Amino acid sequence: MNLKTVYPHLIIFFLALFLHFILNLKTPLHSDVTWYFRMQVEDGRAISSYPSWMKDIGAYPDSIFANFGKWYQLTGRYNILDFALFRSLATIAGDNADLWRLFYVLLMAASVGFFYLISKELGITGKVRILLVLSLLLWPLGPWTDYKTSEPKALLALMGAYFLTVRSKKMPINLVGAFLMLVAVLIKETFLVGYILIPFLIVWRHLRASRKALLIDLSPHIFSLILLLGYFLAVRFVLGTVEGGYINLNQGLGENVFTYFLYNNINLLPVFANSWLKLIILGSMTIFLVSISGIKIAKTIWYRIRSQLVIICGFSMTIFFYELIHFLTNRELFDRYLIPGNFLVAFLFGLLITPLFLRLAPTWQKVFFGSILILMIPTIGILVKNRVQNRIDQQAWQSLISQVKEAPVAAHVVLEFDDPFMIETAQSLEANTIMAGRSDLTYHLNVGGYSDSVQREDFVNKLIELFNLEREPIISDTEILYIKADRKGGDGTAYLNYRVIWQTLHE
Repeated sequence: MNLKTVYPHLIIFFLALFLHFILNLKTPLHSDVTWYFRMQVEDGRAISSYPSWMKDIGAYPDSIFANFGKWYQLTGRYNILDFALFRSLATIAGDNADLWRLFYVLLMAASVGFFYLISKELGITGKVRILLVLSLLLWPLGPWTDYKTSEPKALLALMGAYFLTVRSKKMPINLVGAFLMLVAVLIKETFLVGYILIPFLIVWRHLRASRKALLIDLSPHIFSLILLLGYFLAVRFVLGTVEGGYINLNQGLGENVFTYFLYNNINLLPVFANSWLKLIILGSMTIFLVSISGIKIAKTIWYRIRSQLVIICGFSMTIFFYELIHFLTNRELFDRYLIPGNFLVAFLFGLLITPLFLRLAPTWQKVFFGSILILMIPTIGILVKNRVQNRIDQQAWQSLISQVKEAPVAAHVVLEFDDPFMIETAQSLEANTIMAGRSDLTYHLNVGGYSDSVQREDFVNKLIELFNLEREPIISDTEILYIKADRKGGDGTAYLNYRVIWQTLHE
């Protein structure tokens, strides 16, 4: 392997480290799910110090299978491999926030590297590949620095599977690709949709190579799907069916389905912050490329697109069904859910724009390339702003834990939140104080009214009920640490990253 082959990946690696790791060094861990797995690998901790709700959800030292069984019965999730990877990382990283973040940055960088290789195999031209890679690296949302999500792990397996499928000419390689698809789904169930693209990639490869053994190449993936189905059925048979879990198909197709798909397809593009700005830019870009290319060569462009029509259809269908899952489950598209869709849309965009780009004169290619680079500059500003806000949020959380750890002996901690989803904050606060040696505190959670946007009501209600179960009542002369928190700023403006305002009062 020569330097020319290696240097794009080195650039991706170092840019990712600088933008998303070095700029976040020494930022403390936040409240979400790390505590859940850190508690599972704690040594020498008396089980009796754990409240009943922690035992009910499996957040205490026990075997991975026992804890996963509890998790499944609460959530209805099948992601046992993700569960195991989280436990392994918690064992290695512990409270070290830098190690947690480094792991995910490296995963995402490796996935972008696979994206570059796959794009090259699919015929996306070099300059377009560079623009797409930069857009993925500069993506100003949370997935690059998030240390608590499943998607980056599943994405690496998915990109590896796609790369091997595109390059594969031998059965052993097909078997590895099928195994990686299996791994992706066992990390995050929604990645099951990724199987849709596999036959399109295989057909495309066979058309190019004039191979005939189509079903033979597809058979490992069919077998892995059968294994997945068997696993899902086995879990349901052994552990039972879960009602009102984390995922519920409760949306249904309504009048807003077209608007939903239009908006989110635009939103999946990594470059630029404003969705309508993206639409205007994309429209203008298309008109520009077509006008510069000239009407006379339309047939040539169509011929090139037609030659790639199989994989264009494959990516389009995969994106559609991936979004359909979130629509039918009535889920807001949080940053982490956008990760696989973002990569898929980048592939599709590259495939569609390449024929137009190649018809430009070299001078106009440079103009187009430079213009897109200039349009990316505001994205850098958003990225930096988010990093600053993220550090503030994390430090606020760390400060809160420090204050609670200093509460009087056997004090009651009253938590008042404006959003039922902040049950995760309550869980984390109690878990972190227990791990800090403060198992004497009694927590109480008061949640305000539900907003219209709240989803997963049954699941959240279940968590709140478990948290407040068997709590000792507050006695009038008991020392109380009162904490009020919300997800918005003091002026009522919502922030892109998780934001809270903490208020502590001694009564």
